[in-house]
Amino acid sequence: IFSSFVSATPCGGMADISGAAEARELPHEFLCPISLCIMEDPVRDPLGHTFDRAFIAAWLQQKDSCPLGREPLNMGALRSDAELQRRILQWKAAPHLLDLPIRRNYAASVDV
Repeated sequence: IFSSFVSATPCGGMADISGAAEARELPHEFLCPISLCIMEDPVRDPLGHTFDRAFIAAWLQQKDSCPLGREPLNMGALRSDAELQRRILQWKAAPHLLDLPIRRNYAASVDV
């Protein structure tokens, strides 16, 4: 489903973090299901799915439905998840964290 998004992802997708995530106890909920990267700006849809804002915005430019449940979805229905963002920032600041693939300076336009 997300192959074109994953190939455009600067962090390289899940293959780069599968072993590292387990070793450093990376909570799965910190990963965007589209990019498979640690989210920088998490947003939640009405059904509780969480995405990185840049990736769901790019998705919704091409499609008008949730990439997970296929329900109708638009940007206006998304809400920032400040609590999740706070937890991600705390985790990223932890001294045990080594060099994990984290999305940096990613423009909202993604080739789909």
